[in-house]
Amino acid sequence: MLKVNSFPKSMIDLESQLIELKQNGRTGIQFPAEFEVQDVGLKVINHNDIVFNNPLGQIRVGDAIEKRGKRLAYSFSNGVDWSAPFPVVFEKDGSYFLAEGFGRNAGFDTLNQDCWIYQVVKVKPKHEVKTRLWLNRDLPSTPNTKLDIVKAAIEDVKKKYLKVGKMHFTKYVNDTNPHISDPMKKEIVATLLNKFKHKLPKKYNRYTSYKPATLKRDWIAKHWSSAKNYNFNLTKSGAKKDVGKYITAALPFRYEHIKIINAMKDYARTGKKTLFICYEINAITSEESLRNKRKKFLKSVEQMVSTFEKLSNNPFGSDFRNSFEILGFIPQDQNENIKELVSTTNF
Repeated sequence: MLKVNSFPKSMIDLESQLIELKQNGRTGIQFPAEFEVQDVGLKVINHNDIVFNNPLGQIRVGDAIEKRGKRLAYSFSNGVDWSAPFPVVFEKDGSYFLAEGFGRNAGFDTLNQDCWIYQVVKVKPKHEVKTRLWLNRDLPSTPNTKLDIVKAAIEDVKKKYLKVGKMHFTKYVNDTNPHISDPMKKEIVATLLNKFKHKLPKKYNRYTSYKPATLKRDWIAKHWSSAKNYNFNLTKSGAKKDVGKYITAALPFRYEHIKIINAMKDYARTGKKTLFICYEINAITSEESLRNKRKKFLKSVEQMVSTFEKLSNNPFGSDFRNSFEILGFIPQDQNENIKELVSTTNF
């Protein structure tokens, strides 16, 4: 660790110090290749030529710069560690913008130091915030806090430099702050996902479940190409409806007993057959699960009608089977034709 007992105050002293450092092979820090940073080199710059309060500046949230500045001023008074990284400025449109080292510059103010050695770099706009965040990563200097990283990521999302999503946020945190703990990384990603949850793409779901009150709107009116052939309709609440020649109704799985009994009553009273379209209300987890639900439903209907026929002692002359007709199953798998009913003969 190379230190000097006298603090270099003037531009000439710093220029001499810089020449010595370069002769000893001293360079600036190396940036990750994906940040596309162009390193201009080390340079002595007067503070009057640097923009300090700028949109590209301080990334820390709730930071007490003056307190840090006083601590660093005291540290400088004991000598300068020339092996430590130099503060970084972005060169943009002929001007210098302080990117990192705000605490040190506050210390310079305390010491009435009007110039210093800076590492000058050029950065593309899309990498500016990310680069500043990386410069303050968890090193022996004061590291970024969770809020610092979240703030920077939000800024890059707003500028459309960072895409929304778990994969993109995780890479961003790993790139800019590789040294922080995994639990903290996960917290940051979770915070960002919650912040931008309205922008996240909807998770693909192969299976669709319908509710009685919205079935008419979400499938019958929107997709079913043969609905007019049957004059099929439901009430606003999704209940059965007398459409003239028939009564049309939706039949969810596990409601077949009460629905079919009501169809038999309607047939005995009006002589009108009830036309059913059948479907699953609850979540569907797999193709096999949907197929088994449909098979179980058909088996339940057949057992019910067979029981009534046996009780009537007239299995061939009863009107039980004439009181209703199952037109088919509503398509609930993305691989099924959304415009047509699924035939019961498939099961």
